[in-house]
Amino acid sequence: IARRIVIVFKQYVCGFDLLRVQEGDSLVSYVCDVNGWSFVKNSRKYYDDCAQILTEHMLAAVKPKALHGFSALDPLMKI
Repeated sequence: IARRIVIVFKQYVCGFDLLRVQEGDSLVSYVCDVNGWSFVKNSRKYYDDCAQILTEHMLAAVKPKALHGFSALDPLMKI
């Protein structure tokens, strides 16, 4: 999971929080918070981008078919 986070956010992170959900016989983990290095703490764009990416990934996991034509990265973008 950590490797995926580093690749998606294109920077190193110092931590993340997991939400674990029982789905049938499996325990599935979802990342629900990503903690970046201290230099991003005053960056509004960093947090906006993180929120958009996490929103899109969580919605895609919960209702993949409901997202047709929707992108959190650009809500007005037609897919």
